[in-house]
Amino acid sequence: MHEPKLPPPENFSGESEQCRPFLTQCEIHFQLQPSSFPSERCYINKCTYLPTLSPLMFNIAIEPLAAALRNDLEVMGINRAGKIFTVSLYADDLLLFLADPYKFIPKAIKPIEEFGRISGYLINKAKCLIFPVIDKANQLPPNSFPFTVRSEKFAYLEVNITRNYKDLFKHNFNIAFNQFMQDMECWSFLPLSLAGRINSVKMVLMPKLLFLFQTIPIFIPNSFFKKLEKITFMYIWNENIPRIRKEFLERRKEEGGLDMPNYMHFYWAANVCKLCFWFKPAESKTVSVWSLMEQNSCKSGSLASVVCSPQPLDKRLITINPITLGAIKIWE
Repeated sequence: MHEPKLPPPENFSGESEQCRPFLTQCEIHFQLQPSSFPSERCYINKCTYLPTLSPLMFNIAIEPLAAALRNDLEVMGINRAGKIFTVSLYADDLLLFLADPYKFIPKAIKPIEEFGRISGYLINKAKCLIFPVIDKANQLPPNSFPFTVRSEKFAYLEVNITRNYKDLFKHNFNIAFNQFMQDMECWSFLPLSLAGRINSVKMVLMPKLLFLFQTIPIFIPNSFFKKLEKITFMYIWNENIPRIRKEFLERRKEEGGLDMPNYMHFYWAANVCKLCFWFKPAESKTVSVWSLMEQNSCKSGSLASVVCSPQPLDKRLITINPITLGAIKIWE
């Protein structure tokens, strides 16, 4: 019997009212093309990796595993601000937080393997990493588990997580700067106009930099932005003498500019917007745990009062939390 050719289902936006029509399209796809889905496992494997279904469908498929790990009394996560954190998921990247790795890793692997036998979701042990944080975890023998032990840093979602807070800048922004410099050197040979070179910075480099600004809460010195602006101007002017001042290029197109991004302004915006969470009361259901941790680190008063106080302030009397101190420096 000849099977009809069907276009893939339309992209699922994640809206609840579109869930039923989307699943109906998938069901029609399965029924009219049975040879492509000979078993129930193929439904899961093929659906979660179709471009139109992944990663939203994959999130639905893997949610039972996340719920099992969170509700497993034999798997103890870490306690932060009165809340227990056990698992963090982003598509197929699984991040486990365990209070005692030697005790809880075998118990956490068991539900993952059981889920894999049903769904086909398997652990790639060659890519699994153990990152010890507390002293007890550092005493873990290297060959206790078939995973690689990283004691200094590891990469998660294109961000290098380091043991020391001060090393975050070196292993993330310095690496990004070197990569940007290589990209601009390669693009400098392309026949691009001034507007084209600025657009390449806006469309390719700026999203990567903004992602780091939003995910890594550290204070970045002005010297970094000066170096970044220097290589950017060398690229957009093709190492010639600039003919238009920087502030004119940064103006909007309606004002006669070219919408050239200002790196420092993006950095300020990505960090200052988080100060709004300091004004939320601790009893609020919408307050984030990281905000509670920052507020609890305040020695006297509240962080909301610090934002409203005359600047500058003696930061040593406010907090010793480096993340909070960096946010206050940016606000000043």
